[in-house]
Amino acid sequence: MANNPRYLGLNEFVQQLSNELMAAPLKRKYRSERALRAEVVKLVKNFVRTKLGPLNLPYDIQEEVETKTEPICIFDTDFWPDLVIEVSELPTVAIGVSLIRPGESAAPKMGSAIGKAMIYSRQYPSVIAFILDQRQSEEQKHWLDREFKAELWAKHKVKLIIRP
Repeated sequence: MANNPRYLGLNEFVQQLSNELMAAPLKRKYRSERALRAEVVKLVKNFVRTKLGPLNLPYDIQEEVETKTEPICIFDTDFWPDLVIEVSELPTVAIGVSLIRPGESAAPKMGSAIGKAMIYSRQYPSVIAFILDQRQSEEQKHWLDREFKAELWAKHKVKLIIRP
């Protein structure tokens, strides 16, 4: 009997990709969000090739999404994720990448990343909001993090990844 690859569902795929992004070795400092995005793109491409290649599923990873996909139009504004994974020609995962540098206020960047992820969730079955926070963490301010992340996933299929 042939050794067929195991079926991989969307939730499991997104969880494994999130775990990969959380554990991947990243530089401590990035000069720009563009440089961080390029690193995340490499990680995502490698992960998708490894997971979906053996399943013989057609997939596409799109960067510079503004030129390739229709925007998510809401409040008279167009929104595009930084990266899109399509499987069998269907939009599957939208990914947004954000960088918080030392000395920057985190609230605008985190609020924007989460807000955009919520908007992307209107058009994509799952979303990953990836934030690299280069500031010094204040442990006492993480009291509600786990519950908030769980609620984002349970209600909106948004995975929030905040890397220190």
